[in-house]
Amino acid sequence: MLDALSGLGDRDTVDELGIGGVRDALSDAMFPGTSTIMTRARYFLLVAWTHQWLEGHMVSSAAAASKARDLEVRTIAGLCDGRAEPGVIGSQARETVLRLPSALYWQGLRTWSIRRFDGGQSAYFHSLDAFYRRSRDEVREYESDDAADTPYRNWDDELPIPEDFPRVSTLKLTRDEAEYLRRRYRIRNSDTLLGWLLENLRKPIPEDALYPWDLPAALAQMAAPTIPPHLMERVVHAELLSLATYGGILLYNLMLAEKTAGKDVADNELVLRYRDDIAGWISEMDETQPRLDAWWRDKDRFWETVETHALGSVWVRQQAFTEQLVDASIDKDRRANFAADGELRNLVRDREFELKRGLARLAGGRALDRWGGASGIGRHRFRWHRVRDIANDIIVGRK
Repeated sequence: MLDALSGLGDRDTVDELGIGGVRDALSDAMFPGTSTIMTRARYFLLVAWTHQWLEGHMVSSAAAASKARDLEVRTIAGLCDGRAEPGVIGSQARETVLRLPSALYWQGLRTWSIRRFDGGQSAYFHSLDAFYRRSRDEVREYESDDAADTPYRNWDDELPIPEDFPRVSTLKLTRDEAEYLRRRYRIRNSDTLLGWLLENLRKPIPEDALYPWDLPAALAQMAAPTIPPHLMERVVHAELLSLATYGGILLYNLMLAEKTAGKDVADNELVLRYRDDIAGWISEMDETQPRLDAWWRDKDRFWETVETHALGSVWVRQQAFTEQLVDASIDKDRRANFAADGELRNLVRDREFELKRGLARLAGGRALDRWGGASGIGRHRFRWHRVRDIANDIIVGRK
């Protein structure tokens, strides 16, 4: 719950119109094992080492959670000690931190083929006593020449835990660590965009590549290889979905601005700003019309990608709303009157009521009073700002 609430402050994660499942499926298609609350690549190792340390010191199930927290807090202190290390989780809260790195990276550690234990962190702590008993049995079997073919391990042990752990002073990867992460990611994710980037790039991705679809131009300037067509197709899905749904986000904020403006709606500065933003979006859509038409004619291909990578099935109402919004946005004649389209306004209003019930801002009351003038207006970036940092950590570390 803390992770979900923290995401509300991230412009990439605010989902006012309820298409987050579609967005997240495309994110997982391109960048599995990542999330918007991750920061740096070395945390994949720091979290694994924390739990390897517990096992190496035979910490009991009863004491494991508390000891793991102590280790993670010590790691935070080491990273913050006299340095301005970017991306340190808990740098402000220190010992009172609520969102520990292990909670943020636990799921990704499985996708990166680093965690072998198949369960949540709490289940892992509870399993340790049984794990120690099993390990002792394996030792006895080995000594009696009746050893199992493959001893059970909770963690990949190709990269041993550093001798000075948990004394940590940097989030920069050594070359061996960067190579290790690249190899582990490749095991399950070689046919993804992030997997391809880690295998093919020797220079860091420039910061002015603000979205995944900025990559082709950035790679051309770097004289890097071209992204394979089947991976680029997923990028195009993300780009055009982001563009086609952006008008709906602007319309939602325009409707809120009109509602707060009351009788002064015609001259309200916020209302005029959103109308200008919608006009700018219409111009961008006009310029992209041929690509949008070709993309949406084959929308079954788009939904196939979404369904393949969705965590469970995409809720039928989420798919229906997304299709209605994109249909209206791509229709050039209808788009010309986008801000005043009554049917479209009803679609947006009904969708917010469906999602939020009594907390819907368009219903007025306290929910509207708490609106700060903009909500969810950042275009979907599909975790790219985090993915770029994690990828660059590994790319730079391999030099």
